[in-house]
Amino acid sequence: MNKVLRIILIPFSWLYGAIVFLYHKQFDLGIKKSVSFLIPVIAIGNLSAGGTGKTPLTEYLVDLLQPSFKTGVLSRGYRRKTKGYVIVEDSKSYEETGDEPMQVKRKFPAATVAVSESRVIGIVNMINDSPDLNVILLDDAFQHRQVKPGLSLLITDFAHPFNRDFLLPAGRLREPVRGAARADALIISKCPASQDKGARMELKQEMAIGSSKPVFFSFLKYGVPYEMLNAAKKWNLEKGDQLLLICGIANPEPLYNYLVQITSGIKMIRFRDHHAYTMQELRNIHSEFLSLAGTRKVIITTEKDAVRLLPFKEYIVNQQLEIYCMPVQAVFFEEDKAEFDRLITTFVQSFKPESSEILKSAH
Repeated sequence: MNKVLRIILIPFSWLYGAIVFLYHKQFDLGIKKSVSFLIPVIAIGNLSAGGTGKTPLTEYLVDLLQPSFKTGVLSRGYRRKTKGYVIVEDSKSYEETGDEPMQVKRKFPAATVAVSESRVIGIVNMINDSPDLNVILLDDAFQHRQVKPGLSLLITDFAHPFNRDFLLPAGRLREPVRGAARADALIISKCPASQDKGARMELKQEMAIGSSKPVFFSFLKYGVPYEMLNAAKKWNLEKGDQLLLICGIANPEPLYNYLVQITSGIKMIRFRDHHAYTMQELRNIHSEFLSLAGTRKVIITTEKDAVRLLPFKEYIVNQQLEIYCMPVQAVFFEEDKAEFDRLITTFVQSFKPESSEILKSAH
């Protein structure tokens, strides 16, 4: 956003900030109540609007917890066409559940994944449907004060930390920076994998949200692309490959920059975040792919985009069109990983609900 437009929008940010302040103040003063639960609840969220890496962090937590704890994930199901509480199952489409919850379910079939606009109702239904649940992860729930999580994780992008941003609409902040004080820990995501510890410590001091609150650093690690309809089939990227990159995510820069290190033969077709593909767009993508030169050419997309391309499975199969997903995972730097994992597992193992604010699922 250019400076002139930002200056014009600043008064609207002040108005937005006043509305957000009053919303949170009602919970701070107890005018509106936050509900606690008899089960460990971990909230993952951010101050910015999208693109900070919440889904990779959620998947990291599922992968960490699932071997020892029956794990559930609850999201609102952004841009789904349904209302209310819905369990995410293979038989449903992303239009019923939202793309990110479906992505998590496809990667972790044993996890209980659900969507609900009301996190309170969603948690109650998840507990009633799956009484053996040991922990629930709330995806994108930092601003949802109706639920009081036992542990609140705030995530921010290394390249665009919230302390250097502005409130909507002049910037991308959903609430003022002081809201970070509600977090129990801060995760700075999408760091350069080669970033030296000194530079990270400088940012840690700049991002200080309280001396007693831990700050962790992570980066994105990309795996070997796999065929979206046959995960066993891989594509080992080589220097001479010609890539057609299809991205409908908030921030495709990290993926694009990673691929550029492997080959310069990249053409990217970019859509807005959560874009719902059409048959005509898929045909156009197919046409663009056929026009690429070279014998080694491939369509690469994200796992999130692949979920939204699944409705066109028949066309993809009939046209023998192979689309490869680029897997990505959040990885913590060595000096942070053990401490972060211990923070999460210790919380779940030693969780004790606050008896004064309990909502019993049986009621």
